[in-house]
Amino acid sequence: MRTLPTGIYALLSSEFYGNYPILAASLVLFSVPVLVLYFVFQREFVEGLTAGALKH
Repeated sequence: MRTLPTGIYALLSSEFYGNYPILAASLVLFSVPVLVLYFVFQREFVEGLTAGALKH
């Protein structure tokens, strides 16, 4: 079990070095869950960002 940055680094330093299609596919697969979570919680994310910006 590895975190995403160490997994990407392992792909770069393994036998897949220079195999850019596999590296690009893995980067897309790693970023899809983050994008899905962002779109699911987009309203809460924006409300949290603007909560401290407004005076009541």
